[in-house]
Amino acid sequence: MKPLNWLILFMVGLLPITGLVWTFQTDPHLAVPEDSKNSWIDPLTAIIFVYVNPSCEAGQDPCLTPLWMGRHEITNQQFQRFRQSHSSRNYRNQPLDTPLQPVAYVSWEEAHAFGEWLTQQHSGRYRFRLPTSKEWQQVCEIKETQLWETAEQACQWASVSDEVAAASFGWSHPTHPCNDNFTVSAPVGSFPVNAHNLYDVLGNLAEWTSEKAELPNSAEQGYITRGGSWFSPPDQISCKFQEAFSALTSDPRIGFRLVAEGLPTPEQ
Repeated sequence: MKPLNWLILFMVGLLPITGLVWTFQTDPHLAVPEDSKNSWIDPLTAIIFVYVNPSCEAGQDPCLTPLWMGRHEITNQQFQRFRQSHSSRNYRNQPLDTPLQPVAYVSWEEAHAFGEWLTQQHSGRYRFRLPTSKEWQQVCEIKETQLWETAEQACQWASVSDEVAAASFGWSHPTHPCNDNFTVSAPVGSFPVNAHNLYDVLGNLAEWTSEKAELPNSAEQGYITRGGSWFSPPDQISCKFQEAFSALTSDPRIGFRLVAEGLPTPEQ
């Protein structure tokens, strides 16, 4: 084969790889943190993990353990690397399935399976899993303070149930007296990070954890979700609020993020 033909074939072969890198690295919602030594990007899915090292508060026992936490909730495009056919559908004709929205209609079992699959892609060198409820709370709380002081301020910080959504959908439950510019979930990273450099810990989608709990009005056990969602009333958008759902629950209000184990600490 002529050298020019070899060159053309080589360049064509690079196109899918180049396209993947371009898609993730140029999108503002998935930008790499400025402090890149404290972050790690999975090359297969472009999930960004941030090293969170909470300070130990006086009298706290035990001290909270540092961990690598996903900077964003897992997006539709990331989850579809694992399950291409998955659809996050819509809520009353409002789309939940755009590439950068957090993946929804994903059960605990599917979220757990995604972590297991990603672990296998790295041949077990790193382990990816759902956070425990306590780990989730430690990356949410900043010395027991919230990101906002009043319900009116919530729309500056998170995708929450707001006046526009209430009017659009005819909700009867309490909503935040403001407008966050999104009727349902927002593309990840649309709001400011918290003090641990993490997006959307509160609002957007409630997040599965690995913690079991008894289901309401049942002797059966399910799994805890944290953080509240774009649908939740104000008293549920909190670092302390939690709900339990069956592991098979598939819901437009619930998604997840991952913890990574085995990555070297920044000091290493």
